[in-house]
Amino acid sequence: MGKNTRLIFIIAAVSGLFILLAILLLQKNKPAGEVSNESFTVEEVSMGPVISSLQASGIIESDDEIIIRSPERSIIKKVYKNAGSLVKKGDLLIELDEKSVQKEIERMQNQLDIKHNSLEKSRLNAQNTRLSLDRNEEVKKLRILTLKSNLREQEKMLEAGTIAEERVNRTRQEVEAAETDLQSQIEKNAIRIQQMEADERGLLLQINSQEKNLKEKQAMLSKLRVTAPAEGVILAINNSEGQRIEEDAMLLRMSDMSSFKVVGWVNEKYASRVQTGNRVLVNLENEKLEGVVGEITPIIEDQMIHFNVHLADKKHQGLEINQSVSLEIISRNHDNVLRIKKFPEFEYSNRQYLYVLHDREAVKTEVIFGTIGNEWCEIVSGLSEGDQILIGTGDAESGPARFHVKKSQLN
Repeated sequence: MGKNTRLIFIIAAVSGLFILLAILLLQKNKPAGEVSNESFTVEEVSMGPVISSLQASGIIESDDEIIIRSPERSIIKKVYKNAGSLVKKGDLLIELDEKSVQKEIERMQNQLDIKHNSLEKSRLNAQNTRLSLDRNEEVKKLRILTLKSNLREQEKMLEAGTIAEERVNRTRQEVEAAETDLQSQIEKNAIRIQQMEADERGLLLQINSQEKNLKEKQAMLSKLRVTAPAEGVILAINNSEGQRIEEDAMLLRMSDMSSFKVVGWVNEKYASRVQTGNRVLVNLENEKLEGVVGEITPIIEDQMIHFNVHLADKKHQGLEINQSVSLEIISRNHDNVLRIKKFPEFEYSNRQYLYVLHDREAVKTEVIFGTIGNEWCEIVSGLSEGDQILIGTGDAESGPARFHVKKSQLN
């Protein structure tokens, strides 16, 4: 019984093997028109643009911000406007404490009074010195006149023989010495006068400089009442009442609302697709505005990268501060290339096997794609303009090399 069972099993296995081989042989030799009964969509290869874009988010901000800085080291006395407030030109925004400036003005005024007093003393001393110098010169001139008068009398006496020549020569020498002394005194007096004039000019320069500084400090009192330089909106206030601030520290940022930009962000995994200069479409209600990617912030925050978008029409009437918008970042843009409509399966690989229709015969063809865009795929090789592709053939890569298509199968 056991032998008969084994014999039956062997005969059944051999019979099954022959049946399987027959089925495979029949499938291989099956007529082409009997491969499938499914319907196909026919897509034609054409020339045109292929655009690949990235979706991102953004918010409208001012493109021309006004930064107001502290004119002086002080304390914030009062804040009159908050972030988001609309202001007119001249509106009071922040008031700074004036006490420290007033004390500085008093100190500078005291120093200036001391300088004026020093100048007055210097001028009186110079006047007295000039009088003393003039007297010295006059005394020396009178002595010279006396010596010359004596010399003339002695020369007459020498002619009369009543005086020795030696005495006359000695008087001549005294005249020459007195004239030399007078010339030396005149030169010294001139130098002394120049020194006094230089001292006075120096004091005047110091006084002029301090008077200028005092006027600037006095003008600073009005600047401690910070007003809006133009009509606009307050974007941010950096300090609060009672806080001490340094000179030139930023008090607030505001916009005159005359021009705008977009600050966008996208997940960091798309960072390689966001480049400076990329074209951007800003979706504004039923309108798209053109722009380009500007500065890209190198710091990643909350897994997002941030970037600026400079708008072609940054004064567009539909733009508003803090308005949220969606962005399309054009990462690739080919204007006139061979293309075919995009289908989901095309995203899996840039190398695809597609059926190309020739006189109702579908021929399996290897196609290489370039840029996979949003709506179209760029064709690098394998197809030509006008070729018709059958979409809906299942797995073309493992399918038959070719098959016939009935007219009723085509949509």
